[in-house]
Amino acid sequence: MATDIERWDPFREMMRLRNRIDHLIESTFTRPRGEWLATIFDYPALDMYETDGKIKIDVPLPGVKPEEVELTTIGNTLTIKGERKAKEEVKEAHYYRHEMHYGAFTRAVTLPETVDAKHPEAVFENGVLTVSFPKTATTEPTRIAIKAIEPKAKHVG
Repeated sequence: MATDIERWDPFREMMRLRNRIDHLIESTFTRPRGEWLATIFDYPALDMYETDGKIKIDVPLPGVKPEEVELTTIGNTLTIKGERKAKEEVKEAHYYRHEMHYGAFTRAVTLPETVDAKHPEAVFENGVLTVSFPKTATTEPTRIAIKAIEPKAKHVG
């Protein structure tokens, strides 16, 4: 049985930690007091990666219907909004474990500069939302010529 070995990337791990801390701090100041602890992990995780000619974002959204998800872009920011709805009302006293989070969620992610954010494609398959953006041509630095202007001579007279 073959297993995939994934190379440890300390930068990726630091970015995951930073995103979680950012979300924790943001939710602490934007949610009513007492609700912030329940919302630490209520935003959807995502993977953003590059393929030939595209930047793709995969967002697992189990139990969410495609029509319950709203995708918007403003500049190079993709915002994903939706709601996880509970299947049925169960009284808190009847739970043995209650780890799943329900309710509205929002996730905003900044896209790389090399993305054409005006032409996205979105596909929802097996509970995973995949948003694809075509990459634009890589921008090369432009050299700017500098004109030298000679100071005017003062006329003494």
